Amino acid sequence: MENTVEFIVIAGYLLLLITVSLVFKKFNEDSNDYFRNGCRGTWWLIGMSTFMTTFSAWTFTGAAGVSYKAGWTVTIIFLSNSLGFIFNAIYLAPRYRQLRMTTSAEVVRKRFGPLTEQYVAYSGFAFYSYVAALHLYGLSIFTSAIFGFEIQQTILIVGTVVVFYAMIGGSWAVKATDFLQSLILIPITILVAILALIHVGGVSGMFEMIDAQGLSERFRFINSVEFNDQMIDFSIYWAIAITLEHVISYNSLSAAPRYFAAKDGREASKAAWLACVMMTLGSLIWFIPPIIARLCFSGQVDGIDIASPPEASYAVTSLNLLPTGMSGLIAVAIFASTMSSMDSGLNGNAATLVKNILPPLFRLSRREMPGPRGQLRIGQVWTLFCGAAIILIALFLSQQQGKGIFRFMLILGLLIPTSQVPLLLGLFIRKVPSWSALFTMVMVWPVGLFMYFSGKESFQNISFMTEPYKWHWGVLLKLGLAALIFVLTIPFWKYASSKYKAQVDDFFRLMNTPVDFDKEIGSANDTSQERILGLFALVTGIAICLIMFVPGNSWGIDGRMGILFVGGSVALTGLLFIMSGYRTKLLKKAKRHSKKSD
Repeated sequence: MENTVEFIVIAGYLLLLITVSLVFKKFNEDSNDYFRNGCRGTWWLIGMSTFMTTFSAWTFTGAAGVSYKAGWTVTIIFLSNSLGFIFNAIYLAPRYRQLRMTTSAEVVRKRFGPLTEQYVAYSGFAFYSYVAALHLYGLSIFTSAIFGFEIQQTILIVGTVVVFYAMIGGSWAVKATDFLQSLILIPITILVAILALIHVGGVSGMFEMIDAQGLSERFRFINSVEFNDQMIDFSIYWAIAITLEHVISYNSLSAAPRYFAAKDGREASKAAWLACVMMTLGSLIWFIPPIIARLCFSGQVDGIDIASPPEASYAVTSLNLLPTGMSGLIAVAIFASTMSSMDSGLNGNAATLVKNILPPLFRLSRREMPGPRGQLRIGQVWTLFCGAAIILIALFLSQQQGKGIFRFMLILGLLIPTSQVPLLLGLFIRKVPSWSALFTMVMVWPVGLFMYFSGKESFQNISFMTEPYKWHWGVLLKLGLAALIFVLTIPFWKYASSKYKAQVDDFFRLMNTPVDFDKEIGSANDTSQERILGLFALVTGIAICLIMFVPGNSWGIDGRMGILFVGGSVALTGLLFIMSGYRTKLLKKAKRHSKKSD
């Protein structure tokens, strides 16, 4: 009976996503709508979508696995994300929106010229495809631990659904589904954290158990004694490296597209604040369940047959503590986190193809680029192609035994070129030549390769490569060297052409010019967003509440009251949005009537 309920919940959820994409398909009239919501996104829609795209199933698998083994250290990663959002909200988010562009590569072209644009555009394809595949692989691990699904089957099914709704509905469907999924994820993860704490007698009981099991030293916030290998060394230097890496990446030009769909700079700033609040809340609650798994369910975790059993710790706690019928909903929440990351990457890759890669190719062949409607169709076809590539990469990763997802992510951080540093400094240092950013990226890239391959068996004949260098030293060296090289290009500004200098002046003028929504965009559709998403949320919340009627649950927070908390939260949010949309519609109607009377 319970398994039947879980499958119904998951099937209903996937059907919801497909339905949302079909409804929001009508919002897409051209490529501007398909790639950036026609610049009509409200702050709450953009903020929740931004929040959802900054984490994935990796949070509940790879990061949870680290928390299971090391306690609280992994929260540094997520708190550094919050810090990055603070800088967004205070300064950069409104300025990114004011750039009035569609892709990060477009911004790079405007700031540094076409050569750097092309490098960023092409390298971005490989990077985002790999990251999306990692997220999809992380999701498959989680569902394998909960339901015993085949990892490869999960990758195929979930990947296909994401590709479908991202292809059909574009950015509108991506952000709408992100928003609805956040409404489910937040209350269900709060419930799991509460039940986990109740299980051990509250916060004080948790720390007493940590001490009683001799884990106090191992769970120290900074701990380089217990964890001291090449990739994972939880020292103060590791903490500094991971914080700098995340804050810089969250504020560089590559992060700018998060706010392109917002109505104006003020809405973008509010969206960043909302993402910051949500990320901080997540940092405080997401890693309680894996720690409780270590204290109470370690035997179950260790018995799971996957490459890295601790990565199933969040799933094990959920299975043991959630009310009957709710395990499917926690799987839905994790589906949500992964799909939000994957769908945004698909839409962004399609936008980059249409806006940055195809135009120079068409000019080279002396052909005219298709119009807005034609660009929309190209974007849809490319979304399908990229989705297939991501699924294949995820299937390949699932065959790599012995490497946990956390390790995959750290390796990626070492190997990719350090583009974030010059793309951030370029916002504050105006007088650098057009080649400064690309030169910096190319010069710094070998550092990551050197650090990764150090200590490998095939390099033992090279004296300075015999011992592995720590991950954090590689990151700190890359960041510091990138900053130094970029600054050293300043004297070459005087050799830049007058055309490039005028382009740079225009870039900063545009970035600091507020958006006049009424003149530049025209009519808003806030009411439609509120009413449609409110209706979807209300129906979803009521459907979740129906799980209360599944036999076998008590009336406590670990039973029907817990189900009511989750479903009621979603339904109440939906009702408030419907009421707000209806109120806005009445106010607009009254305003029009007043003008006619005058």
